[in-house]
Amino acid sequence: MKKWTYMLAAGFLLAGCSQGEGLKQKKQSGEEVITVKASELFKGGEKALQPHLHIQGDAVILNKPSDVAVTFDIWQNGKIAQKGSRLSNDPQGDIKEISFSLQPDLSNKNSQLVTIACNGNELSLSSSVDVPSDTSISWAADLAENAGDEGLKIKPGERKAIWGYGMNKVNGAASSTTEESIQQAEWGMLIYIEAAR
Repeated sequence: MKKWTYMLAAGFLLAGCSQGEGLKQKKQSGEEVITVKASELFKGGEKALQPHLHIQGDAVILNKPSDVAVTFDIWQNGKIAQKGSRLSNDPQGDIKEISFSLQPDLSNKNSQLVTIACNGNELSLSSSVDVPSDTSISWAADLAENAGDEGLKIKPGERKAIWGYGMNKVNGAASSTTEESIQQAEWGMLIYIEAAR
């Protein structure tokens, strides 16, 4: 009888260890880091069209379709003026590529349009934001490109800036393509990816 008791106890211990290991593996797989790398707005044959369009822009690509939120903040002279505006209020689990473009606003000669677009498996979202155009100097910050070949690493629950656009009405010191330079601009926009927890 004791022999069977020991065997059953051992069986339960093994089953518990196996289940614990399975939960551990499941947890680890859910904590995979998202890698964001710089891409191009115009690719392949599309590059031939670029000189004919008054559009500038960049793009980033994720290492896999991911559940991320895309948000943007507006900065003015080192202070945040608008925080956490979301491209979509719904969870998006299939985002693979995010692109950004700057083009003239045909309805208002005093402003431009920044368009943010997300694409993935059967997914396409976009939103445009009016930005002032009466500036002497403007610059884009491709923060994913700044990260180099390794790309930006975003952990579950983490939020990181991937692209920015800044403008000053007067020429000052040379503007660097960093997150801080966008925050200190007279007008700046930073776009973020926030990974699901």
